[in-house]
Amino acid sequence: MQTVAQAIEIVSYITATPRNRVNQLARALVSAGVFPKSVGRDVKKIDGGQVLGLLAAVAYAQNVADAPSIATSFMELPTRGGEGFEPPESTLADVFTQSMAYEKWQGAELELAIVASGYVATLTGEIIIGDQSISGSVPFWVEQSQGGWVKRSFVIDHHGVTLLRNLFCRDDNQGVSFSGATSVGRIPQ
Repeated sequence: MQTVAQAIEIVSYITATPRNRVNQLARALVSAGVFPKSVGRDVKKIDGGQVLGLLAAVAYAQNVADAPSIATSFMELPTRGGEGFEPPESTLADVFTQSMAYEKWQGAELELAIVASGYVATLTGEIIIGDQSISGSVPFWVEQSQGGWVKRSFVIDHHGVTLLRNLFCRDDNQGVSFSGATSVGRIPQ
């Protein structure tokens, strides 16, 4: 878990998005109650599911006011069956939080997309759901799309997810500023 300020630095670095843009989106998430509000010395931390909401806002918010609804929509996407298993009922935020907390979690890929039926996401690799470790692809959606085209997709490959997890789960990021970011995840234009 990291503070919102540290999460801004990490997401900015991973996605190669300017810090001031990520900061604006994070402030909108705090104002909307998606992120906890720190007061004085009571500095709140966010979990992996909340950082996923920030990633979704970075990927899809056309303006700052869109950030809370986009973040919440992606965070609340329910798990769907995939590749021969029926996962326990969970949301994308829950699964992402559990997976990021797993010490050896790496090699996963995160894909967020907008399709005709709405928002969808897929986690591929080793994923932690409840007390299960699942290898493969786990889809998340509210309404299944039977076809059409993907309007926009946002992918963080396995290197980016591993870097995100390693930075986000460190305890010594206080005051660290990441610079020289290269594009690990690609922001659609």
